[in-house]
Amino acid sequence: MPRLDVRERVGDVFAFRFDREFKAILAIEALEILALCLAPEIVLINYMMITLKMSFFQVMLVVALSILASLPATYLSERIRPRHRFKVISLYFVLRTLWALIMFLIPNFYAILVANIMAEFGNTLALPFYRSWLFSKVPSDKASSILAGISSFERLVGLVTPFIAGLLASLHPTLPYLTSLILFLVAIPILLSLEKPLNKFFK
Repeated sequence: MPRLDVRERVGDVFAFRFDREFKAILAIEALEILALCLAPEIVLINYMMITLKMSFFQVMLVVALSILASLPATYLSERIRPRHRFKVISLYFVLRTLWALIMFLIPNFYAILVANIMAEFGNTLALPFYRSWLFSKVPSDKASSILAGISSFERLVGLVTPFIAGLLASLHPTLPYLTSLILFLVAIPILLSLEKPLNKFFK
């Protein structure tokens, strides 16, 4: 026979509801994953080495310096006051949009270097604030399930997007970056629509 508290336990399972804000956060997350997966590092290598005839050393320099940019970003993220955190998350999406725009339009080593450095800097700077915002919307016992769902979605997207990115790059080397640019431009208005609830959360 079921335990006497079965009704309470069933009620707890269905207590969580996807409100408008959480759906918007998931939409932003999905758009960001798609935007990044459609412009993987192999596209960067193809663009720099095959199209622009740059050396492998230049490619590795871009990758290495981009990773190093995460160090000062980590330091700064620990010192930003809560009232500025919406600006930090917005800055990340602006930097990612500029990254995609520069990669699409400017075939220059230094422009590519700057674009990738600022994108990685913005990503590291905003990540802790973005994740805390996401998980503030779900009960603590559901957080691991939400994270697993996002990871599964990312893996699923990762199975398909390399073929799409390859197709786009075969049509034009920077077309994957144009696609990423469009996806980030779609995500920004959704983020801006959440400015008030996000500022309220971080107060």
